[in-house]
Amino acid sequence: MDSLLSLTSWHRWQELLTLCHIVVSQRPGWPVPHTGITAKLIEQHRCDDISQLSSQLAGKIVIYQVHPLAISSSQIRTQVKQNKSIEFLLPESVDQYIKQHKLYL
Repeated sequence: MDSLLSLTSWHRWQELLTLCHIVVSQRPGWPVPHTGITAKLIEQHRCDDISQLSSQLAGKIVIYQVHPLAISSSQIRTQVKQNKSIEFLLPESVDQYIKQHKLYL
């Protein structure tokens, strides 16, 4: 959600929904906006039925409702740099990939 909220600051952001769908996970402290340009974008492109995603190649925004955990990619990168375990923050396969490819070191 934090990335979606900053989407309008991205280079050529208006073209993104012509290329793909966007799936947004909610995180604590990042509510769905109800006003402003991002709220309007969500209103115009929101898709609550994921089966609709297969009927077109791009243009939908799905707000994925999950039990949110307060984990950020920044936190994961920092922990890897500090040689701390990320074992319970990610699926095991992702943890192994990061270690195998020596990412974030």
